[in-house]
Amino acid sequence: MSEQPPQPPQPPAQQPYAQQMTPPGPRRRKGLPGWAIALIIVVALIVPIALATSILLPSLSRARMLARRASSQANLKLIGSACRLYGVEHQDADGVEQFPPTLQPLIDRDIITEKTLLYPGLESGRASDYFYYPQGHHQKPGGALLACEYGDCNKEGRNVLQINGAVIWMEEPEFQASLARPENVEFAIALRKAETGQ
Repeated sequence: MSEQPPQPPQPPAQQPYAQQMTPPGPRRRKGLPGWAIALIIVVALIVPIALATSILLPSLSRARMLARRASSQANLKLIGSACRLYGVEHQDADGVEQFPPTLQPLIDRDIITEKTLLYPGLESGRASDYFYYPQGHHQKPGGALLACEYGDCNKEGRNVLQINGAVIWMEEPEFQASLARPENVEFAIALRKAETGQ
């Protein structure tokens, strides 16, 4: 008998091509579904942004309020300078400077503009957001009031223009105390009438 040559070992049976290329799928773990993980990530991003916003917004509004207050002080300084300029040109027989009876002559002569009379960022509908009362100014001390913001311009206090040209910020209690001084009694009465309409 003739011996047959040994046969080479047979390769294992081939799997279909699609099965060869697809790795076995990951085993599904028990736990959070994918949408829940995405939700946690979104919340983790939103919470710090919301926290930073809640901290920064009050300081931004305070900065905006301080900028408006500074702009209003500049307006009052312009009004004070314009009154002085008008007074130099309009002296009485004794050489005493006469301030304009209203602020309109200052606008008519282009010394100030109508915008100067408006409180920044306030839509009051008034022609002027500043109360002006020059009567008897030449007989009063330098710290007497000549003009101030109306009460609805700023709830914390008011910028005031004194006869000597100084513009200062007064908290509301300090402003009310200033109105009670003898040199400001007429100013206080006229201001109350203007603010209350009585």
